[in-house]
Amino acid sequence: MDRHAVQTGRPHALIELRNDLIGGAREQAAWADRLVPALDDALAAADL
Repeated sequence: MDRHAVQTGRPHALIELRNDLIGGAREQAAWADRLVPALDDALAAADL
């Protein structure tokens, strides 16, 4: 993050998930459903 985003002034986000929460396709899809609205809102707020 520091080298590729912070130092270059690029917008960025760090999201960390435990592996046991995304072990299967169903869990991965559920987390995608949770994260997409928040990331869409963040992009819109940042006017990107």
